[in-house]
Amino acid sequence: MCRKGCRQETQAFEIEARHFLTRALLAAENFSQAQEILRDSGCGAGDAVSINMTFLNQEGDRLFHNAEVGPAVGGANESALNIFTASPGEHIFHCNKYLRLQSPEAGGEITTSSDHRHATMSSLPCPYSRGDVINILGDQSDKEYSIFRESGDDDYVKTVAVGIFDCVGRTWSIYTDNPMTNEPVIVLPLQFKPSVK
Repeated sequence: MCRKGCRQETQAFEIEARHFLTRALLAAENFSQAQEILRDSGCGAGDAVSINMTFLNQEGDRLFHNAEVGPAVGGANESALNIFTASPGEHIFHCNKYLRLQSPEAGGEITTSSDHRHATMSSLPCPYSRGDVINILGDQSDKEYSIFRESGDDDYVKTVAVGIFDCVGRTWSIYTDNPMTNEPVIVLPLQFKPSVK
């Protein structure tokens, strides 16, 4: 049976919704637990998702991970999974398309938009500070498919919010407008329960 009771009456709906997986991921205390949740053995994801994660209480250098999770297809009983780990000094940029998983994609405008945003990112300087990150996330240099999307009423895809996690200061800044020209609407402290040993 799928976690969170998602099992339905027919075979077609026995696959885990990505919303349940990402919610379950909040309970992961380490990288191994996160991988287990994302693989979701016995069921697998029903949709693709890209997840960026880090563990603030890990020992040693802080590492950041990007997990590409693909749906369980073709009789598979777990999600397709590919994780890229960025070491200190490296960065990750990922927009709504597979960069590493060899799985079929829907194509169309979402892929075109992703290609444009990746091209924009590759033309920008590497981020080394919070200001650099804000400049990337707020970039609107591509007039058709910008990184920060708010191109008028005819653009049916818009950026709803931008969140910036400060892992050193342990805060989460949330912006509802372009972070290049606006302050966050709220800055939340990142408070965690003590690890259970």
